[in-house]
Amino acid sequence: FSSSRVSAAQVFLFSDCVKKFQQLIRKEEVVSIGFNWIDPKAEYRHGAQKKYDSSLILYQDILPHIGSIISGFFDLRNIYLDKIIVENGGSIIQIYIRINEIKINIFLQRLGEIRERSCMVKCPNSNYRMDFSSEPGSIYLDGKELEYRQETKSPLTKMISLFLADRDDSRFDITVFEQVLYLMDMLEKPYETAIENWWKEELTKDSPNSKFLEYSISEFINRSRKISNTIPRKVIQSELEIILRDKNLFLEKIEKESNLNFLSED
Repeated sequence: FSSSRVSAAQVFLFSDCVKKFQQLIRKEEVVSIGFNWIDPKAEYRHGAQKKYDSSLILYQDILPHIGSIISGFFDLRNIYLDKIIVENGGSIIQIYIRINEIKINIFLQRLGEIRERSCMVKCPNSNYRMDFSSEPGSIYLDGKELEYRQETKSPLTKMISLFLADRDDSRFDITVFEQVLYLMDMLEKPYETAIENWWKEELTKDSPNSKFLEYSISEFINRSRKISNTIPRKVIQSELEIILRDKNLFLEKIEKESNLNFLSED
């Protein structure tokens, strides 16, 4: 029998910027934390067009990254979910959580206008901000940029090199990822309720937003089939035409079934 190594790919833990930021914050008394994670509707990275995985809900796609960063400040086992707000068919999600009574607000968006990856930490006498929208990332204290030691290798290159070298490194520990899964489990039912309410509100409008309805339909179909970006847009548009033709019928379906599973029916 051959043995295989399984590790969590927590790439941001291999970022020099994130490492320095975590070191700074651990020395502070934290009042609140805010994250902004925005993906533009059209983006090219490393010479190729970047596409999101439409079989994953937005928070499922991003929280493992944000969770790995927060784990450098606090123990994720102490998470409490306050509320979740869903907008634009699920392409915008705001998550409000607490850890040890410290408020953490997370803003996630797909189909945005810009690319943004930032973390703001408010302390009693100072404010920190990390902007890692592009490598290697920048750290600011009260608006002034701080210097930190940077290696030439990218976080991804360092992570893969250490993994292939079979190096024992705590950053490969799956414990943090397991704790993030716990948070995502907490979000599952509140998200379903929130997206259902969004549909109800959207279908009662005189002119529902087709762009975000298409996004939501695509998400439900693809994640029900556990596949990504394989449903032609004309199929999504055809489904939307049927829905908009008799909005009241679909509102009744939502009320009756208390979910949107009918969107994934063949």
